[in-house]
Amino acid sequence: MYKALIADDENKICQLIQAMGNWDELGIEIVDVCHSGDDAWESIQKKEPDIALLDIRMPVYDGLQIINKVNEKYGMSRNICFIIISGYAEFEYARQAIQYNIVNYLLKPLDKKQLNDTLQKACNSLSRKQQQVENAILLQKNRRSLQAACITAVQAGRVREGITVRELNEQYCMSFDQGCFLGGFLNFPFSISEHENLFLERFMEKIQKYFACCFEVAVKTEGTGIYLILNYSAGSHQILMDKIQEFYKSIGRMAKAYGEFQMYMGVGSSTTEPDRIRYSLGEAEIAELSHLLYGEKHLLFYERLPGETAGLHQFIPVKKFRELEQLLEKLQPFEIKKWFSDISEIIEKNRGRLKNGQILMELRKTIEDCLIQVFTEMDSALVNKGLSELRISLKQASDLSNYLWILKTKTVLLVEQMAEAVSQRESYPIYAAKQYIQQNFSRQINLAEVAERLHFSSAYFGNIFKRNVGKTFNAYLTEVRMENAKKLLKQPGYTIARVAEMVGYQDVKYFSKTFKSLYGVKPTEYKKLLSSMHAHNLHI
Repeated sequence: MYKALIADDENKICQLIQAMGNWDELGIEIVDVCHSGDDAWESIQKKEPDIALLDIRMPVYDGLQIINKVNEKYGMSRNICFIIISGYAEFEYARQAIQYNIVNYLLKPLDKKQLNDTLQKACNSLSRKQQQVENAILLQKNRRSLQAACITAVQAGRVREGITVRELNEQYCMSFDQGCFLGGFLNFPFSISEHENLFLERFMEKIQKYFACCFEVAVKTEGTGIYLILNYSAGSHQILMDKIQEFYKSIGRMAKAYGEFQMYMGVGSSTTEPDRIRYSLGEAEIAELSHLLYGEKHLLFYERLPGETAGLHQFIPVKKFRELEQLLEKLQPFEIKKWFSDISEIIEKNRGRLKNGQILMELRKTIEDCLIQVFTEMDSALVNKGLSELRISLKQASDLSNYLWILKTKTVLLVEQMAEAVSQRESYPIYAAKQYIQQNFSRQINLAEVAERLHFSSAYFGNIFKRNVGKTFNAYLTEVRMENAKKLLKQPGYTIARVAEMVGYQDVKYFSKTFKSLYGVKPTEYKKLLSSMHAHNLHI
């Protein structure tokens, strides 16, 4: 539905336009009727019409003056179709309106067909312009999506070894050229998605301004970060290094509009091989993470940092992470907190040996691997959500101690959430399993049968059953059978063999042995005891 404004100092002309227009048929709503130029100008600012029918002669401002004021204030950002209404005497003056983006002009006395043809023309023009805007937005979004898909594939190692620039372009609809590739990573103190449209629009303007020397710049947003692939000629390497410095300062100023926070940027090393771009992107992340070790340095180049001489397991032995897996399996948040305290102590003690952010990244990835290994079968969606929150939170760490604290806090939170989710999720399967046992204990049922009915693996369901019930599935099944056997033995007329069969045992000797192991007497002895007590009016 388009909005229309009618402005004419003659009230009868306004009424005539309202009466003759096929407003509903054209999908137009009249939002205001004005009788002076100043009222019309105020209404345009407040009600933002799509179509404005303006008399060429009105008090205060005439129609052309209003159009001029709109163009001066809003430029191309306000898409209004103007229709000038004029008498024959003002015809030549009205022709000037063409230069002001006017669809048409109407001559008095007004003609119904001419009015509706002009309104239809205005609607068609608005529709075309809206489609052009939508197409431009869609094209830009598609381009960003393609770039993000390309960077994701590169990071995940899905770009095959030895791939050519041409093949990379064909696979991901990119415009890379032969030359060099450089990975970059910017870490912001806020989630990009919350400010995406306006922020990215301004961000891309900065990209175009400072990286005009590049053949192509691919961009991917993720959480609080933005990844870049800069493609440029080898001869412009130093120019690009200078431009990165300027770009960082400009983006930093822009980011401060969202709060008094610090932004960090890491830059990887240059490569000419498309299949090695992933390493440059990884180096950019390591360089950015290194700000936790180097305090006031906010723009860091991987090639300018000291190389790491030791791996993670030279600080923290593999067995320590096996210990973490065991604690995760038992869902023990308190013990996991103690584990992280040990890790933090080791890292802080060896702080002077950390050359860049590589060890911290390895630590985070190793802990993530432990979480995935243990928790995925329990609740993969919760694991993915927890890991995403962990990564976003870690990117906002202010220093090394804060990084380790976030790593501990978010991991423990995920463990607590998993314990609660498992508890809630397991309540029904355990209830269903118990019900099934009560209804089918006389048959030869087993753990595998019940687990399959509940869509779990035998091993996993066996674990959760024991964790919730406090005993194994077989032990619980045996107890149910024996309790029912006791009830049957109280009833006259059932032999021991018949009772054994009725509670799921084909082997009477095995039944008797099991009964005695639980109650200390054989079924025959129990039956005699019942008879004796019954004779003396006693109850068991």
